[in-house]
Amino acid sequence: MHDEQLLREALTHAEAAVCIFTAQRRFLAVNARYVELTGYTREEVATHRAGEPSALARSTKTAPWS
Repeated sequence: MHDEQLLREALTHAEAAVCIFTAQRRFLAVNARYVELTGYTREEVATHRAGEPSALARSTKTAPWS
């Protein structure tokens, strides 16, 4: 099994919320549990950086990057 395929399988089947981001804090991937717990879509998460204050943090959702 290739590393990328193994990573995809782990993300798909993980019961925990998982996010992967770069050294520059750009989100690369989040799993379904992460989306479920935060209430954000993958597209919304992709527009932010981990630890970044954002307009989304002012909503009723809990922004994981703020």
